[in-house]
Amino acid sequence: MRNTDLPALALLPLAEAVAEARTPGPIHGAVAAFCEARFGFMLLTILRHLPDSREIGRVFSTNEEVYPIGGRKPMGDTPWGDVVLKAGRVWLGNGEADMRWAYPDAELSLSMGRDSSFCAPVRHKGRTIGVLNMSARRDSYDPADAELLKLVASFLVPALLMEG
Repeated sequence: MRNTDLPALALLPLAEAVAEARTPGPIHGAVAAFCEARFGFMLLTILRHLPDSREIGRVFSTNEEVYPIGGRKPMGDTPWGDVVLKAGRVWLGNGEADMRWAYPDAELSLSMGRDSSFCAPVRHKGRTIGVLNMSARRDSYDPADAELLKLVASFLVPALLMEG
């Protein structure tokens, strides 16, 4: 669904989830539903940035069997961490080389046919507090969607603050 003229009302379910949520779950669900409809994915995870340990920790996963909640990995001192966590920029990796550059555990993703990753930082008060990460087959994502993904990630701020 590549439509550059996204109606503002398409974001209403995200805004409503943020306005009504008393727990992170409804916000996670609304973001996952929007991303599935707009971008598609084979896996979507929401990660909390843990700067003290230089890790990211999984708080939501569409495949909890393979990628369980609470799983952590050291990403703070990586080139990917420099782009997404430190600089707060969206990152689009496309192909095996990009996946291996970004993720120390890339082999699992690649073995499941996911060789494209689209990540947006979740920013609050000038720092990255989390990451919205989708993965799928090569060429599934369009760099032109980076700003939209960053906007969608911003709806996760309240959820990540609730989990803090």
